[in-house]
Amino acid sequence: MPKIITVRHLLDKLEAHNVELISGKDGIDKQIEYINIQEFALKSERIKENGVLLTTFKSFLESANIIEHLNWLKNREISAVGVHTVFIKEIPQEVINFANVNNFPMFVIPEEISYQQIMQVYNELLMIDANDVRIKMEQVNIKMLRAAALDKDAQYIVSTMGKQLGLSVLNIDKSFNVKSFQLNTDFSISKLQRIAKEIMEQKETLNREISDYKFEDNYFKLFPIIDNKSFYGFLVICVEKELSLSDWSIINYGKTALLLDAVKRSSIEKYVKNRDMKIIESVLKPSKPEQMDFHDLSPHLKEANYLYLIESDDLVVLNNVYEDIYLIINKIDPASLLWIYDNQIICIVRYEISTDFLNKLDKRYENIFFGISEKSRNINVDSIQEKYEQAKIGIRVGEKRKNMVNQWKDLGLDKFLIALGQRNILQSSIYNLLEPLINHDETFDSELVNTLTVYLNNYFSLKRSAEELFVHKNTIKYRIAKIKELYKGVNFEDPETYLLFEIALRLYEMECKSRNKYCHQT
Repeated sequence: MPKIITVRHLLDKLEAHNVELISGKDGIDKQIEYINIQEFALKSERIKENGVLLTTFKSFLESANIIEHLNWLKNREISAVGVHTVFIKEIPQEVINFANVNNFPMFVIPEEISYQQIMQVYNELLMIDANDVRIKMEQVNIKMLRAAALDKDAQYIVSTMGKQLGLSVLNIDKSFNVKSFQLNTDFSISKLQRIAKEIMEQKETLNREISDYKFEDNYFKLFPIIDNKSFYGFLVICVEKELSLSDWSIINYGKTALLLDAVKRSSIEKYVKNRDMKIIESVLKPSKPEQMDFHDLSPHLKEANYLYLIESDDLVVLNNVYEDIYLIINKIDPASLLWIYDNQIICIVRYEISTDFLNKLDKRYENIFFGISEKSRNINVDSIQEKYEQAKIGIRVGEKRKNMVNQWKDLGLDKFLIALGQRNILQSSIYNLLEPLINHDETFDSELVNTLTVYLNNYFSLKRSAEELFVHKNTIKYRIAKIKELYKGVNFEDPETYLLFEIALRLYEMECKSRNKYCHQT
């Protein structure tokens, strides 16, 4: 039976590297079963006992935070903590005192000593008594962790895991796309894609802990890739055998390596998103003295369809609403933009947010209003400004109607009345409403715009309309039938619909006259 490796054994070997024990000397005979790197303030139930954790404490702002986390690690029966001094040059005395009182060994690693060297010393201890399988396992673990540090991608990490485990492994990103995979002979890429699709369809029921999952005739384990704030996807492993301790070690190291890789790439994504936000803000500024180049906007953002605007007089409420929306938006469209600008929440997204979700927010908070732009085919400078104005008008209408959720397409006559002083959005709104008539007139040289104008002016009288246009009554009847065909389901005799088209047609006529443009009017 192999000799038990203790903290004392490890420190004796590390003495040559100037690694120094600074506290908890009465606990140095604790057993060590593994060493891992923990660069995040994680409190995962999957952190196992009898381990040594290496960290920089960079994630902690105050001594109290460090002590609180050390206490949690002590309760998890972690054997010791090694602190790399690359960021914190001197461990606070109150932290040292806590570790001494609790017999919790803590040692400092000089700045010039790498984690790899610590791991290597531990490996040398293992080599004395461990078998070849365990030696190989630790080498694989180091290989995966180094891969994340040396900027090798997730595919390298997943391939290393799959080959060592002899199992099919895939990494699904936070958008539930297959990011990387390693297959055995019984799997195909199409099958992995089907697995990812099914997992995505069940995403609402999946939790953030390890879970078992069955697909067709295969059994899988899902390992969420998360830190204390963010979700980055899943590590999915096809379980074709009973997992050994060495298998679990490889999986845990691989998961850590994937997390490090995801966090690093997430930082790059955040930089890109911040740049996108600044570009859009430069478009929204009235004077635009320092407008940035819109062509630098991320390609996926140019495919966005909706702009949501959220307002509240209470900034605390606004921040709480932001947190709630952030969680749901990350599931709907992780590539979306969400930020607070000028005391408003702006959200630019490809997919509609569920009205049921928005109504739940209405019950949870008071006096918040959502303005939602119309759906568009693409994003450019003009459409961003237009969508922003549409959403702002939606909020104004909502305040007037005391209605929280206000979609541009449902605002009716009020959007025209509010938009009268905003010519750019007004012209677009009129054209969007009358577009079927305008296109028909331009294509077939018909008179539908003029006919509907006269018909409404004459309060739906075919006879008077025919007399005014000097055509037969049946001609008017035919044209009105064609108009109703273009606007299926629209009741022109509904009072608000009547006013909507009456005003739009008049404003369209005024716009045509101001431009000396022929609008198929007599």
